[in-house]
Amino acid sequence: MGSGQGHVSLQVKGARLTAVWLSAPFNSIHGGNYDGIHDMSSPATGDRYPQWNHGRQNWEMNYQEAAIYLQEGENNDKFVTHPKDAKALVSYLFVHNHLFYLMELTTALLLLLLSLCEAPAVAIFRLGIYVHATLELFALAVVVFELSMKLRWLGCHTYIRHKRTMVKTCVLFLQFIEAVVVLVRQTSHLRITRALRCIFLVDCRYCGAVRRNLRQIFQSLPPFIDILLLLLFFMVIFAILGFYLFSPNKSDPYFNTLENSLVNLFVLLTTAK
Repeated sequence: MGSGQGHVSLQVKGARLTAVWLSAPFNSIHGGNYDGIHDMSSPATGDRYPQWNHGRQNWEMNYQEAAIYLQEGENNDKFVTHPKDAKALVSYLFVHNHLFYLMELTTALLLLLLSLCEAPAVAIFRLGIYVHATLELFALAVVVFELSMKLRWLGCHTYIRHKRTMVKTCVLFLQFIEAVVVLVRQTSHLRITRALRCIFLVDCRYCGAVRRNLRQIFQSLPPFIDILLLLLFFMVIFAILGFYLFSPNKSDPYFNTLENSLVNLFVLLTTAK
């Protein structure tokens, strides 16, 4: 932070923010006229009021930009996501709104709750294929709207480089295609991608602590990922041995197939008492 004549400049990664609001109190204390934006003087000197109104608007814009920088620091956002023009600023203010946060949360919860109504489901909760597929397409359309607002705010280049947003976009693309296929065929197939719906909930504003914990888990994986791979290798070897040794025994259901051998060894390793 460097000082100048009548103003203070804040340098944040190439972005220069002139905080005129710091210069006004110091000049008023010494009895002089404070320097505003574009060397604007106070109304006491007899300047025209349109110039004063224009200066106040610029002053408020500086306040708003400073508040955005503070909010980005609080949210642990990179300053490359700072809005670059008026259109991006409108989208930024819309995305960082409590109503937008509630819309994100509601959509993510709706997508998760649809798992209770899709086959295979309990008969009391089961809905028709047309009903739950339509609800899913509606929720995914809301997610498309949310991502389009973020694209308008970030710009194409920054949007592509944002990893979490790109993962969410890819999952959205897969879910959308699968929902359309289910709606056209009117039959529900094995949908593995439903397990990825939790990504929409994790990306919500209110799940920041969950994202922080997941980030710490992923950052701690590299030191011992080789040990986990070695453990998986031994588990596969012993599953194959168990299958060839115990599969002739018809009374033993644990090793009758190779898939059951892997699953039972995994249960034995993780959850068995």
